[in-house]
Amino acid sequence: MSFRDSSWKPLWSDDGKYIYVLSGHHGTNEIVRFTVSADEPPLTVIGGPRTITDFSFDGKSTIIATYTAPHIPSQISSFKIHEEEGITRTSRQPTDDINIQSAFFPKQETKLDDSQQSFLEKVNLAQFETFQYKSVDDWTIHGFLLKPANFNPNQQYPVVLDIHGGPHSTHGYAYFHQMQVLAAEGYAVVYVNPRGSSGYGEAFTEAVINDYGGKDTQDILTGLDEALKRYDFLDQTRMAVSGLSYGGFMTNWIITKTNRFKAAISEGGVSNWVSIYGTGDVDPGMTNEDLPDKNDIASLWAISPLKYVDKIDTPILMIHAEDDHRVP
Repeated sequence: MSFRDSSWKPLWSDDGKYIYVLSGHHGTNEIVRFTVSADEPPLTVIGGPRTITDFSFDGKSTIIATYTAPHIPSQISSFKIHEEEGITRTSRQPTDDINIQSAFFPKQETKLDDSQQSFLEKVNLAQFETFQYKSVDDWTIHGFLLKPANFNPNQQYPVVLDIHGGPHSTHGYAYFHQMQVLAAEGYAVVYVNPRGSSGYGEAFTEAVINDYGGKDTQDILTGLDEALKRYDFLDQTRMAVSGLSYGGFMTNWIITKTNRFKAAISEGGVSNWVSIYGTGDVDPGMTNEDLPDKNDIASLWAISPLKYVDKIDTPILMIHAEDDHRVP
């Protein structure tokens, strides 16, 4: 049996009828089958609440895939797929609900390794939950919560709001080591996928263009408020905010707008859009593409957290790598 590795590339079936791809969907990463016929909709053949990271295909009916899930650091499994089985992938509007299958599918899964078993027997992983809520423009936003380890519902816990990078990356159904570390130290971790995140439709992903620090900020803070309303064990008097890359920018930006956080950690984030223009390894292309109407000095300075540094009362730890070529 011969397998072809996708390396994130689409793979054809041997008969030329189907093409299989990795595709983000509502915080998951699935394997989706497309046909050469425009009359047949795409079909998710391997999915559920997990993040598939790569796969190989024998061209017929067997796929070997690696994946992670909130309670699975990593796994490699073999799957048998059948032409008639799967879940139709439909397009989504930003106001639509977010729907995730509650169980992994297909059921025909053969685990090929148990390398994580000894680790999982020694640790107490934090409990994971998801929620959705309405934000600006009545858009539906996906939220996530990682409870503290050894959770006691009668206890109050400090909160960390974590903001992902990109802005077109996404949080989701994956094992997050750094969040598990925070949970092990007694923190509840709240994280959301604001507009700009991938996997929720093209309009949703592109909505952040020309609006960094605008409605995306409202999505994030509304998500925190929703979590505080839903989970009475969250202590709103002890909250911190943290983020990496775009999340670092948002952390810098948010503490110029509110003093509700006791501390902030910004890693690899933009403080000054004027000085990054032309100095990063993807700039000025990225700025011209994501901020096409704001790439003059006055407009870039207006959305730079550094301009509003006098508004900041929140203690902040800024972490930056010497060899960070994306955000020098």
